[in-house]
Amino acid sequence: MSTKGMVSFLAADGTTVAAVYLHNAGHDVEAELKRFLGAVAEAVAAETPVEVRRTRFHDPSYLAARYIVWREGGEILVQSIGVIIPGQVHVNREFNVFCHAEPTLTLPDVTEAWR
Repeated sequence: MSTKGMVSFLAADGTTVAAVYLHNAGHDVEAELKRFLGAVAEAVAAETPVEVRRTRFHDPSYLAARYIVWREGGEILVQSIGVIIPGQVHVNREFNVFCHAEPTLTLPDVTEAWR
């Protein structure tokens, strides 16, 4: 049986902004997170000019999304994506993916909710 876990990304005031579910958190997640954060810092430090804001260490939603992409072998400095709590950020367009109640190969419906 897997050890389920969660990584919460908190704002400076301690408010949880985003959380990432880990189906198997049995390995050393703390060490993995430290490797991830170190890799972000190294990637930004290697850029010319260095733009400290690109670490996104001040932006929990961006950092959560980066962590997900990094865990899956993707780009460490992925941008323009974030994991948010609905209503937290003003958006102009909203898309809904209607997930099924049971496992299936049928694609979920996708709709756009105009604002």
